[in-house]
Amino acid sequence: MTLKKSYKSKVKAALLLAGTLTALSVGGAAHAKSVLLCSAVPFPIYSAVAYTQNGTFKSEGHWKFDPGQCRSFNGVSGKELFVRSTSSDPVARYVNDGANVVIGGWNMLCHDHENRFSKHAKGNCSTKAGYQKVRLGNASSQRYEIKAKNHEHLTASNAPLAGRALTGRMNHEYGLKRRPGREAAFQIGVSIEKSPLGGIEVVEVAPGMPAEEEGIQVGDVITKLDGRSVRSPEDVVRLLDGLSIFRSSPVSIEILRNGQKVRGQILPLFYPFNHRDYREGGGIGAFAWEAADGAAFGFGNEVACGAGNTLMEGLSSLFNGHVFDWKRVSRGTSGCSKTANQAHEKKRILYADASNAGFWASFLVPGIPAAKVLKSGKAAKLAQRSRHVAPAQYGKGSLK
Repeated sequence: MTLKKSYKSKVKAALLLAGTLTALSVGGAAHAKSVLLCSAVPFPIYSAVAYTQNGTFKSEGHWKFDPGQCRSFNGVSGKELFVRSTSSDPVARYVNDGANVVIGGWNMLCHDHENRFSKHAKGNCSTKAGYQKVRLGNASSQRYEIKAKNHEHLTASNAPLAGRALTGRMNHEYGLKRRPGREAAFQIGVSIEKSPLGGIEVVEVAPGMPAEEEGIQVGDVITKLDGRSVRSPEDVVRLLDGLSIFRSSPVSIEILRNGQKVRGQILPLFYPFNHRDYREGGGIGAFAWEAADGAAFGFGNEVACGAGNTLMEGLSSLFNGHVFDWKRVSRGTSGCSKTANQAHEKKRILYADASNAGFWASFLVPGIPAAKVLKSGKAAKLAQRSRHVAPAQYGKGSLK
């Protein structure tokens, strides 16, 4: 009787153990994920991908991703996926001031051939590189998009069109630089000539530029720009050349198409190397403007004006025998900095890009504190006007 009970209990225990192991096995398999990695970057990239598969840290090496392209990584068993992307494509260098683009993070992994992608970058690691860490959820099938700086608004679906737009802008810019003389600092991307119908006829539309984006077509006749009538190509150039670098709102445009008036809006792109203060300055002038790109002129004006007025008030109180007046210093500083900032605005201080202009505008615009400007979104709007940032919804313009 005792032996029989013992045999039954052993069989029961064995069945229970087998069931537990089966459940663990099924559960472990269920935790293996399939990750679809897609590029929302508007230029080709090479991505190094590393993750855990069946407890082993695995590298998939370098994969090329064209804009919008996806690749599937199966059997991912860990909770994290590491991605590092680089690009030396001409468009990548164009949007990154001539340097290669690196999309990485603060997670350091080995990047040499012997210890490639070792998770913690330990041991004989001759080269370390920063990786983006993607936290994976529990779903069996997941998707992640690689995004580039200043193009976080793009998705894999619209990245190819954005790449085409940036390629067009790059070619347009190189064409501008090769032409003798100075063109307008702001560009919409059209070749124009005087029309016998009155106004300016469009004879060519540059790919990727605002004119194409908004739907302007060859044969359209531009009659008004920014609310002003235009009768010659010189009128258009003069009007675009006179726009403020701090303007973030579109320019109104009116055209004649097949005898019908069509109204819309267009947001010109700023090309600082075409600006009169840059081109006429020569070598030392160009150097000065580049140096200005990294200096907070508005903040510098406040400091200089404040120090100057404090010194003058101190000397005045010392030699004239009156009490030091901080209110007088404050009034003098405000007036001085306002005058200096207005002078810089008149000269249209040049920055390498509209995103920089948007940031420094918070210091330069008279009477508007930095926090107020940034909070109002002015800097963000100026950044969107950058010739280096492709629009998310390209080709859905107001003149279609």
